[in-house]
Amino acid sequence: MRRRQCADRLAARIVTLGGMAIIASILAIVAVIAGEAAPLFRHATLAPAGVRRSGDGSAALAVGVDEHRRVAFRIQRSGVVFWRLSGDEAEVPAVGGIDLGGAGIVAIAMAEEGALALGLTDGRVAPASLRFSPLGVTTEVAVPLPELRLLQEPLIVDLQRYPLRMLAYAPTDR
Repeated sequence: MRRRQCADRLAARIVTLGGMAIIASILAIVAVIAGEAAPLFRHATLAPAGVRRSGDGSAALAVGVDEHRRVAFRIQRSGVVFWRLSGDEAEVPAVGGIDLGGAGIVAIAMAEEGALALGLTDGRVAPASLRFSPLGVTTEVAVPLPELRLLQEPLIVDLQRYPLRMLAYAPTDR
């Protein structure tokens, strides 16, 4: 009889401790969720990280970053410039590149998945592709390598060769 009472007390304590552990685990989960959700109820803040000026002084037609936010790009009249967003902000060379035959870029239309059309100063449109390859290693930091390629020779849109001011672009599979 005494042995049975001891076993009953031991079982009651084990069940009680198990229940307390479950309740403590649930409270810990709620605390983690509350900690993760707390920033949603605070005011957003925004501070400039720095200023990047172009070498030729021309206005930016488009700016953007890769999906990993390690390389930024700027499309301007003289072409496309890529640079790292961490460390010394050194320029990153692009794989491929584009030859516009001396024309400058004056308009741009960006579509999904890196497809873009460049409106040129001589009345042509250059369909191009801008992609970032998987991470490559340049110096000590792994950065995506930009790939900029013309999809075809630039098309003559304005026979009088006036600069294009506005573009709309939707790539097709053809």
